[in-house]
Amino acid sequence: MSLSTNIADKALQGLAIIGQDEQSRKQIIATLRMIEGRHASQGFNVRNEVTGPIVDALHRDTDVLCVRLLQGVDYYFRYQGNIHRELVMSPEENPDHVWEPQTTRLLLHLACGATNVVIGGAYSGDHALLIAHSLQGKGTVFCFEPNSAERGQLEYNAIE
Repeated sequence: MSLSTNIADKALQGLAIIGQDEQSRKQIIATLRMIEGRHASQGFNVRNEVTGPIVDALHRDTDVLCVRLLQGVDYYFRYQGNIHRELVMSPEENPDHVWEPQTTRLLLHLACGATNVVIGGAYSGDHALLIAHSLQGKGTVFCFEPNSAERGQLEYNAIE
């Protein structure tokens, strides 16, 4: 193992330890967003090359996380990659979507006035939760998810 690999491994381990503290994680992420803004035109993708891997390391050993969406819905998730990276790096403290903002808006529009909504491939509930919130007391959302890990997270979100 080279010296630079050893230093990189120690840095990643250190970030994982620091990432156990929510307040430290939030402060580091706020700083990383600021850095992205300063270096956006440097000729490389700052998020993919620098800030994203740091955020991934901060979340390496985290348990279930929660983001309160603008609609007042709590979305629980296990940090698993780009979708969750973009969510925790959102410039808004309470974003109005988890992933794919246009899809979220379209589905909410299509569900308006519905009494039953069926979602096949519901992932962890990112759209289902918001649709269920919009139909509260007026309708029902039926969800299906073939991936057992995502289905487990969907069930967790539905209960919470």
